[in-house]
Amino acid sequence: MANLKGNNMICKTCDTTKYDIPPRYDVLIIGAGVSGSSVYKELKKQLKSNKHNKNDLKIGIVEMGGLKPEYVIEKEGNNIETIYAKGIGGAGSYFVGNALEVNIKGLNLEKEYEELKKELNISVVPEECLSRYEVELINKGFKQTPKLVNFDKCINCGLCAHKGCEARAYFYEFLDITNEDFKESEIILNSKVIDISLKEQDNYKFEVILENESNNNTNNNTNNTNNNNINNNNFSIFAKNIVLCAGGVNSPRILSKLYAKENINSQDLGKNLFIDSFVTVGGVLIDSNINKEVPMAIYKDYGDYILSSHYSELLYNRIMEESENSMKIRKSDIFGFMIKIKDSENGSILENSISKPMSEKDVQIFMEAMATATPILRDLGINKIYSTIPRGSHPSGTCKLGKVVNNNFESNIKNLYVCDASILPESIGKPPILALMAISKKLSESLIKKLQ
Repeated sequence: MANLKGNNMICKTCDTTKYDIPPRYDVLIIGAGVSGSSVYKELKKQLKSNKHNKNDLKIGIVEMGGLKPEYVIEKEGNNIETIYAKGIGGAGSYFVGNALEVNIKGLNLEKEYEELKKELNISVVPEECLSRYEVELINKGFKQTPKLVNFDKCINCGLCAHKGCEARAYFYEFLDITNEDFKESEIILNSKVIDISLKEQDNYKFEVILENESNNNTNNNTNNTNNNNINNNNFSIFAKNIVLCAGGVNSPRILSKLYAKENINSQDLGKNLFIDSFVTVGGVLIDSNINKEVPMAIYKDYGDYILSSHYSELLYNRIMEESENSMKIRKSDIFGFMIKIKDSENGSILENSISKPMSEKDVQIFMEAMATATPILRDLGINKIYSTIPRGSHPSGTCKLGKVVNNNFESNIKNLYVCDASILPESIGKPPILALMAISKKLSESLIKKLQ
């Protein structure tokens, strides 16, 4: 996603063995996904626009992945498959551009949403970009989905969720933090947080121990006596403030280790996991061609779930396996709905695994949604309905607002904030990316005021 030509920020932090003194930051952001990248950009933007702010604040961002985001899938036993991503931009680099405004209980995000609409030029999918079947559904109560897409650039490849946007159609420059020439700021990639300690050293409250996977071959000098290089690939950095943006899975894992060391008890930390569980249902509809358009182009909100037009490779593969005429079926002949539900907050994050069972309530909502979707699909001309297995790609709720963090996003440890999907207080059953960007704006504004 990023153009690294002439960019020195990442290069100067790749070889962490060169530091005689550990790096120190006024604000350290952990995680460079949608939330972390947005916080980073917002902090720098507000520092540059406000003459009364300290423009010499040093801001660092640490990311366990690299420049190219990678999907991570966690599943054990009968638990629902949970999907997230690591790398700059996180899952936002593969998202399908949905920009729905979502109400977050306990937060007023009206101001932030208005700002984002102006900055990102959000627009609904034009009718000329829809299949004739989707146009038919709009006349039956479906709506065109608001998108972070420049449709003048969109080439209708349909691969948004698989390899990112080659045409640069998405307005995700907010994620492209490596192209920002920010003074006194650094980005550290391929570095996993393995420990945080409270140190109070020279006004720097936190020591963060990182394991840098890119350093395996950087330290060939056997006479190197740099004490910051612990166990070859481990190194320390210090921060006055930490903003934890590692996501619904890794934020509670990092915070849990620190709470255990400090004997802080939080019954809700790592609990209340929801993932906006979804399936894709559909079948064969000749020349429907939704595989060559922006996914989830239309939607309808039913309260506990949404239906949204969706082509799925998993659905196609299942149809090919089960259909007697599979040789004649093309990908362009598959039409489906994504059923995304407000799933139960019954999951938990463990140190090395995720527990997210399917509850009876979830089953009932899926059955209700299937009962709604089936006649709509049949009316379009689909005779046999197929379904994928349930999955979830929005792990959330594990550092719940009002339970683990307060309304200023601060944890029980002063100057340690959490700002990502983990703080969402309840299942929303809708794409959360715009809400995460709005939350990032709100935190950044309050943090800048505090740092003045």
